[in-house]
Amino acid sequence: MTRITKPSLTFSSYILFFGLPLAFLFFFYPGQLSPDSLSIYAQAQAHQYSDHHPPLMGYLWHYLDLIVKGPLLMYLINLGLIWSALYILAFKILTPPQKSKLLHYYVLCIPLIPHVACYAGFIMDMG
Repeated sequence: MTRITKPSLTFSSYILFFGLPLAFLFFFYPGQLSPDSLSIYAQAQAHQYSDHHPPLMGYLWHYLDLIVKGPLLMYLINLGLIWSALYILAFKILTPPQKSKLLHYYVLCIPLIPHVACYAGFIMDMG
């Protein structure tokens, strides 16, 4: 009977998984705002929302702004969503067999693709 073992997270996996988000936080701090995001932020500050952008994001941003003024907390939420989705994809969904242990490293490098990296620093207005 063949025993199937799950691939373990190595030290380099932890370095990639925790180091890359910290690098993104360092390079894009406190988050880049597009004109749409600025509009949502203005609505959040006024606590009056339109249906041109996702109102839930503005509503959440209003209360985050009471804790820390500015885009930092919203950027941390966006960064957390990106990296948690990549973690789930790399280590929970794509559990590679022992022959191809590098697959989860490739998934963690998706944000390093230039057009993905550029938008990972923005606070997106999708909701």
